[in-house]
Amino acid sequence: MNEKFSFLVVKKGLTASAKYESEDQAETPAEKSFFWPRMIRPVLKRQKHSIIDLCSPGRDTLERRIIAKSHGVEGGYRKVKKLKWGDLWYFERRVPNKYRKEGRFGKRLW
Repeated sequence: MNEKFSFLVVKKGLTASAKYESEDQAETPAEKSFFWPRMIRPVLKRQKHSIIDLCSPGRDTLERRIIAKSHGVEGGYRKVKKLKWGDLWYFERRVPNKYRKEGRFGKRLW
């Protein structure tokens, strides 16, 4: 697969990701952005959801997320339609309700 561009980030001195263990310890939004994943492909827009591919700074793998209309504003559904390649994704990973709810027979696992 051919990609249109790549990223190279160069900075003299320590970056925020080297100074801090997690995003919670960072003080400014610019320092927090070092912990956010970046979009590596265009958004795949579908009928009530969008699909994005992300590259996280702490992991060595690519991640695909599905952002459904039911995620609303806090899940990033309205913002994902306007984002382009290389933009930062600053929304938390959303766990679907079926994984979070306590069922009649205990905690659901699927």
